Amino acid sequence: GPEEAAVREVKEETNLDIRIRKLHTVFFSTAHPGKNTVVHVYLGEKVGGALRPGGDVSDVRVFPLDKLPSRIAFTSHRKIITHIAKRGHRRTTPRKSARRGIPARRCHNEKN
Repeated sequence: GPEEAAVREVKEETNLDIRIRKLHTVFFSTAHPGKNTVVHVYLGEKVGGALRPGGDVSDVRVFPLDKLPSRIAFTSHRKIITHIAKRGHRRTTPRKSARRGIPARRCHNEKN
């Protein structure tokens, strides 16, 4: 299902192993003419792996929510970040030294 696809895509694009904590939101995107999409946004946590770009990604980094890059390439990514910033997010299990951030990636095969 969509959860397994999210875990697989994160692994392929960032080399991180994650566990889905919860479904954050679902929205309908019309960012690409003729390609309407239903976007599932999950909150997850890293459970393994080392951050590095996958095959179709030129760079991958983690940014704190209060220090995001000024340019976010894709409309759907900007919408997700805005939604998370407005609604906030809480961990379902407390962690003393939690590092929160948004993975950012640049893909060769996507367009704005």
